[in-house]
Amino acid sequence: MEGVNLVSTSDNEYIMQEVGRTLVSDPDKILDLLESNDIDVSSLSSPIDLGDALLYELPYNEALQLGTAYLIERNNSSFSGEIDNENIYSMFEAISDYWSEEEIPEDEDPTSNVAGALVVGGLKVAKNIIEGRNQKKRDSRNALIQGAIAQKKAEAEALRKKTELDAKNKRIRTISIASVIGVLAIITAVIYIKKQKNG
Repeated sequence: MEGVNLVSTSDNEYIMQEVGRTLVSDPDKILDLLESNDIDVSSLSSPIDLGDALLYELPYNEALQLGTAYLIERNNSSFSGEIDNENIYSMFEAISDYWSEEEIPEDEDPTSNVAGALVVGGLKVAKNIIEGRNQKKRDSRNALIQGAIAQKKAEAEALRKKTELDAKNKRIRTISIASVIGVLAIITAVIYIKKQKNG
């Protein structure tokens, strides 16, 4: 997908921006990806709804992670249509690593305390994991939306350029036709004047 300049600070951000661009340029690809992973898409009406459904399922579904990596690589493959399996694997690994469970920080090890601290510590760790996962979803959704917006801008720019080119070509045709008519009018006038003089 060309015509879009996005800055990505992480692999996941890049991948989600590409998913966002695909949501705009060809939402049926994302729809097919979700359906092929047995995700109910019947109530989803907009591309952003599709993106939200993808983000909801992505952390827990390795097949969806692999399908997303394949989709991005396929969209970005060369003109020959060849797909690089190493790129797919790298993207899959990046997605999988991004969504993997957070490790328990050493200073929050709940097993080092008594039973009451174990419950409190366990709840704190679970809360941190949930907060981390929610932050990842927010960050991914923001990147997805950035990609969608960038694709919309690229499409609008391409349409603007096409409209300008069409208008320019129309002006050239109009000028050409007017020039031909002008030349014909001059030739006709010259012939008419010569016939008047000779006749």
